[in-house]
Amino acid sequence: MHAVGGQPGCISSLRTHWRRVALSTALVTGLYGLAAMWTAPVYRAEATVIVSRPPAASMLLALAYGMPPESHLRLSEARLAAVLNSTTVVDEVIANLGLQTVYGVSNIEKARKVLRHSCDIVLDQERRMVVIGCRDEKRDRAREIVDQISSTASKVYGQLESATARRKRGLLDERLLAAQDDLDQATGRLNRFRAARGIDDLPAQIRETFAALVELETQREQLSIQLAYQETFSSQNAAGVRELQGQLVILDGKIRDLEGVSANDSPQAREQTSSGLLHVTEIPDLVAGFRDLERDRLVREQVRDFLSRATATARMTEARRTSKIAVLDPPTLPDRRLRPRVPLLVGAGVFSGIMIGVGWCLLPLWWRRQRWLVSLRMR
Repeated sequence: MHAVGGQPGCISSLRTHWRRVALSTALVTGLYGLAAMWTAPVYRAEATVIVSRPPAASMLLALAYGMPPESHLRLSEARLAAVLNSTTVVDEVIANLGLQTVYGVSNIEKARKVLRHSCDIVLDQERRMVVIGCRDEKRDRAREIVDQISSTASKVYGQLESATARRKRGLLDERLLAAQDDLDQATGRLNRFRAARGIDDLPAQIRETFAALVELETQREQLSIQLAYQETFSSQNAAGVRELQGQLVILDGKIRDLEGVSANDSPQAREQTSSGLLHVTEIPDLVAGFRDLERDRLVREQVRDFLSRATATARMTEARRTSKIAVLDPPTLPDRRLRPRVPLLVGAGVFSGIMIGVGWCLLPLWWRRQRWLVSLRMR
């Protein structure tokens, strides 16, 4: 703002009224200093906690569902952060330290709000830990609050893990009984199938059946050659020819009996020959049915074994009573005040004082200039 109409400019006004700038700077800085002196200091205590032993059942279930190996750790840390910020932990800390009287509030809801406002629960996913930070006007009390939160959360977390393990173990016990019942039914179906078809060792019986069929076919071929040879030298009614023909009829009957029976026979009768061997035509269906039943039994047995391992792990987890939370960095007595920050307040006071002084100098000049411009327009 330049000199106009005999009015001094900005620089000239500041040079003339520099005492105003100095006075305002001194006054505002002094006020900020008094505020820093009268403001109660606030200290901050911190602690770092981790899950010392993640539940083995959580790892087993995570692997069973195809989740990454570290996913159960993230779940445990998220649960730990939720426990640290839970109402149960907050209420017990308030009751143990008498914070409702310290904060001067009439009900527990306001005390919870004040405590949660003064404490921060930060979950560090990269380092897999939880940081607890609490602010208070007294250094000892800030550290005590952090200690109480970590110890109370450890107890609550252990109770939560035990209750979860009990529920999980009860659910696994029910599933294990159902799986065992399914396995018994599958085994019963397989045993009934084997008993109805006379199956002891299916591969060995198939090999015996085909070996018997090859032997009968070989004998029939030998008798056919002998019969053809006899017919060249003897008549059809010769005793030797009739004997060979009778033997061929018997062998043909045995081969037909081994290959299959007539359609009016029952399925159970067609499964075995009179000699106890399997029918060749029934072997594919017999093998398919046996494999289906055996596969069903094996699958149900694997399910039963998995549930048995999971149940045993859940029982061991339930039996353990040790704490699952470990304090990695315990809270120490804070020496440095979190606020008020005196250097920052002094700097803000100096800056504000200078700005007020500059405004004190320039506003009258601006006002006189506006009045001078208005008088010029009225002429």
